[in-house]
Amino acid sequence: MSQDTMGWAWSVYDEAGEIVASGLDACQDTAKAAVDRAMRHVAWIGLSAPGGRRRAPAGSA
Repeated sequence: MSQDTMGWAWSVYDEAGEIVASGLDACQDTAKAAVDRAMRHVAWIGLSAPGGRRRAPAGSA
């Protein structure tokens, strides 16, 4: 997460360094909650996919 004049920007990356989710929130707590949700979502997709690993499309969290 990083703070700028618009609020808190955040991104979640996969093992290959690709962004799988990102966003911008007004307060740090809201941004942290969004990161936590995105990470749970990406982990769930990875565990539920055949073979146990699948990438989520960017911005799908």
